[in-house]
Amino acid sequence: MKNKKWYRRLLERIDHSYNDHILVLDQGNLLEDVELLRELERSFVVCFYGGEIKLRALLKQNKDRRVIIIKRDNSYFPHDIEECVEIIVFSKKDIEKPTSNVFPDRYYDLAHLEERVEDLLKKGTISWLELAPLWGELAYKSQKGKSSRKILAFEDTIQTKFTTFILEQYSDLFFRGYLINPVTVDRVMPFLSHQEVGKKALICFDGMGFQEWYCLKEFLGNMGINNFRETSVFALLPSLTSISRCSLLTGEKCFERFTTETKGFPKFIREHWPNGERKTIELFIKANPMTLMPVYFEYEYVGIIFNLIDKIAHATQGVLDNKLIMLNNLRQILPETEIPQIIVRFLEEDYRVFITSDHGSVWCEGIGLKPSKYMVEEKAKRVALFPNKILAREFLEKDEKLIEFEHKDTLGNSIAVFPPGHKMYGETDHRAISHGGIHMEEVIIPFVEIIQ
Repeated sequence: MKNKKWYRRLLERIDHSYNDHILVLDQGNLLEDVELLRELERSFVVCFYGGEIKLRALLKQNKDRRVIIIKRDNSYFPHDIEECVEIIVFSKKDIEKPTSNVFPDRYYDLAHLEERVEDLLKKGTISWLELAPLWGELAYKSQKGKSSRKILAFEDTIQTKFTTFILEQYSDLFFRGYLINPVTVDRVMPFLSHQEVGKKALICFDGMGFQEWYCLKEFLGNMGINNFRETSVFALLPSLTSISRCSLLTGEKCFERFTTETKGFPKFIREHWPNGERKTIELFIKANPMTLMPVYFEYEYVGIIFNLIDKIAHATQGVLDNKLIMLNNLRQILPETEIPQIIVRFLEEDYRVFITSDHGSVWCEGIGLKPSKYMVEEKAKRVALFPNKILAREFLEKDEKLIEFEHKDTLGNSIAVFPPGHKMYGETDHRAISHGGIHMEEVIIPFVEIIQ
């Protein structure tokens, strides 16, 4: 969207939304301006609220498009729709020009992100799928300087509230629909099955959270790839490659029923995707991002796994209380890859291209505790998985801050035990970038379509 006119700040607020349905409370009647409406109509279906029946019909007719609903009074609005939309208030203060020559543009960008994060955290019910990308962008853009007190306070609040959310409401995520957007990674493959018939490519960047996505997005933008439909999904817990990535690629949520990715990916497509049994299918595991492989384009349904980001995370040394070193390493290596060329070739070959991840990562430090033989995998510093409650409770007695987690639909009878916050199993003087826990940056990850 253009943003150089009087309504620049209004469009910026819309541009920063990751929700397909936005309810605009137009308190200043600013949307009477025809030019502003035309700008919105470039990217959205725009409607003025005229009652519940008309609204439901419009949303049903445009289920695959982004919609802006404009409301100017305090009349009734359907509660179930209100819970799913992002609410943005337009008032005359939004068109006031910021004070000049005090701070550079970057200051206003960060200040705006801080304001939006703060507003979301104040809500009684937090939209985590909306908050996670905003927080990721704020954290990424503020990395080069010392974190402000406000950002540090945000992180404390996010950790506390998100942990409570996971322990109390994680189960509810699996009852949500997936036709408009998948909510959990096990619903990505079902979501893609309902997209229009045609060639499709699903690219998984193992270990890519939102900070890494914004790094990749910045790089792609510099290479001329800048049209994205960005949403977010919940990883499967524990947020490990062996669990969450397998769920992503096979469409299965219970790890006791997992098959291998190489078997599960084509099996799901053949059984559920349009004409899947007659399509050519291939999954490329541990693909090399440094080389464009012509074989990618010989198949109609393609899955590609790039381990670049996860490898950089685990190899990062000298970790501080942020991910700056890791992001710098990623920023330096991306120009050596042929990721942009691969994406462009897919688009030229008329594929719909989707980018996602299996989990994110966090910086963490040891708590002086190491549950050796119950580790899920060698690098799982952020979780220990026990076969029953007796062993889990015995281990929990070692540190009162440890978090017990059970979820039969995904873990069966197993019990996961997580260290809190930015902690990990290991020596107290050891720091690393890792994953497997329940920090928001590990659990909520990008799901993006690259638009031709």
